[in-house]
Amino acid sequence: MSNNAISASVTRNVSALTIALWFAAALLEGIDLQSAGIAAPGIAGEFMLDKAQLGWVLSASTFGLVIGAAVGGRLADWRGRKFVLVLCVTLYGLFSIATAQSWSFATLVLARFLTGVGMGGAMPNLVAMVSESVPPRLRSTMMGLMYCGMPVGSAVAAGIGWLLIDEYGWRVVFYIGGIGPVLIAPLLAWGLPESRDFAQRKAQVARVAPQAIGKALFGDGRLIPTLGLWLSFFFVLFALYELLSWLPTLLIAKGYDRATAASFLILFNLGAMCGMILSCYLLDHSKRASAAIIAMYLAVMISLGLLAYGTGDVVVALGVTGAGMFTAAVQLVVYGLAPNYYEPLIRGTGMGWLVAIGRCGSVAGPLSAGLLLAAGIGASDVLVIAIPGLILAMIAVLIVLARTQRSLA
Repeated sequence: MSNNAISASVTRNVSALTIALWFAAALLEGIDLQSAGIAAPGIAGEFMLDKAQLGWVLSASTFGLVIGAAVGGRLADWRGRKFVLVLCVTLYGLFSIATAQSWSFATLVLARFLTGVGMGGAMPNLVAMVSESVPPRLRSTMMGLMYCGMPVGSAVAAGIGWLLIDEYGWRVVFYIGGIGPVLIAPLLAWGLPESRDFAQRKAQVARVAPQAIGKALFGDGRLIPTLGLWLSFFFVLFALYELLSWLPTLLIAKGYDRATAASFLILFNLGAMCGMILSCYLLDHSKRASAAIIAMYLAVMISLGLLAYGTGDVVVALGVTGAGMFTAAVQLVVYGLAPNYYEPLIRGTGMGWLVAIGRCGSVAGPLSAGLLLAAGIGASDVLVIAIPGLILAMIAVLIVLARTQRSLA
């Protein structure tokens, strides 16, 4: 079969079912990403963990995410996006269930680490699959639709925490977050087509030698874009995962009860959905993208300040909503730019390493917050430690965007 025939065949398969499966995979990952933060007070109480130990529990999955993203992206360039995605969804589902069955601090950390390995391999393959399966003019829109599944999943997890934890205990969040992926993995294997560009790669594999990782990441003019995207993603995820992991605990420290904290988490994730829609619009209408991106980064910093030092329910709600909206928006900007720099033969590797470096930020954020809280730093002061990094992230992504606009001119 010719490459054109393969492309046409796969493009026809980007149906409503395909979009729904992409969305469902992202939604389930969103549930698990939020689960540990929601369950944190119950975990700390049952296992008598101090703040530093709880920080390790919250960060263990993100250590796994780093490894899973780097290995999963590279494996996807060899075996295919679909195969690795199904494998990773199954893996994080099983180990989310294992988290609920943990009996000690050590087993909690191990189960969360292995859950993270599965989640780390899933997300870069979802991003690569979406970017490779739709026309460029629809890429940002479709990526946004897919990625909206994550805040929806996080909102579902917050709702589970709000409605069920008091009656059934913290383990219910992980049981629900684990059973879903295990059930949907066979549907992904049955209903999800392989990405168009990977199908083309299979037809070429006999005559195309795989590139070394260094050349794939930094060769052919990719040094500055790769490093800029890495830097930006690191600090964006530092801020995002600090919020995701510690926001329930920090809200309780500000005097809110668990039900109110859960309602604020729903606001955070609804804001994230709106931010993703905003970001998609900017990427598809990019004449003034630089100014808009500067505004979004500044809005993140202002929102963190409101959340940290604001008083009153309305101000805190604005801070929570804005933090969710604009951290999600700037994250999706990076996801939207990155596929432009990695051709199909190396896109899994490029996206995998981007996610892996970003996940280093998502390790550093919760862990830093936990260590600072354990050292006696106030909850409000902990929230604003992400602001200097966000300034660097903004500068880096603007440099990358400027190079993209020049290359497309």
